[in-house]
Amino acid sequence: SEAVRTFLSDPDPNLRALAAETLAALKDSGAVPVLKPLLADPSPAVRSAAAFALGELGGKDDAAALATALKDQSSWVQEEAKRAPEKMK
Repeated sequence: SEAVRTFLSDPDPNLRALAAETLAALKDSGAVPVLKPLLADPSPAVRSAAAFALGELGGKDDAAALATALKDQSSWVQEEAKRAPEKMK
């Protein structure tokens, strides 16, 4: 999963989003600290993927990071941010 993390900073937003989703699929909870900054990414697809991944990987104490995502201009991001805390352990 370390190789996947390198794509979180790729110039292509599609690769950044895919990397976030892949880390969630790999259950890489160690990726939570590097996923949080993606909630401020310029791409709505990346922000949405980051919110999804945080929901899959984060704990209840990570839910606060989603607060700004709940007010995101993208409805995709808002929806993922709403669902994420329900999945957090």
